[in-house]
Amino acid sequence: TTPGAAWLWGQVADATGGSVASSRVTGDLGSGFIIEDFRYRSGTVELSARQLKIKASPAGWPLTIQVQSLALQDVDVVTLSTGTEPVNPEGDLRIQSTLEALRLPVGVYIHDAEISNIRFRAGDDAPLSVAESLSFSAALDDTLVLERLAMQSSGIEMTLDSS
Repeated sequence: TTPGAAWLWGQVADATGGSVASSRVTGDLGSGFIIEDFRYRSGTVELSARQLKIKASPAGWPLTIQVQSLALQDVDVVTLSTGTEPVNPEGDLRIQSTLEALRLPVGVYIHDAEISNIRFRAGDDAPLSVAESLSFSAALDDTLVLERLAMQSSGIEMTLDSS
């Protein structure tokens, strides 16, 4: 139910110390959740999405999280300044440190992820459109394993498949 979704989201927000927030959450465990105006903020990165839809469930032993579907619309990624110097003087994102920040106590398997309209901005710079669409399936445990990756950006299409 929507009240249950709001309660569960409140638990997630509290557990992250306010690192995640949203304006509204609807849905249920059976059909998945819709999170409006999703925001995540760490010390160096802020991520926002107009809408996040997720259908996931716990599974197996050892415990894992199985994400059957994940969709993010209108995604903005902003690197933040620490006040005295730019977060990333080279102007790029460090994948290893980002993965370490995302490390969870359980493995996460994403079967179908779709992200649309992705923009990147470093500090107060103008936003840069990165991709119109990105889709993938992946496993995140001690390492990140991409099983499928497809991207469309400025008329260029790319597809990678590990099979």
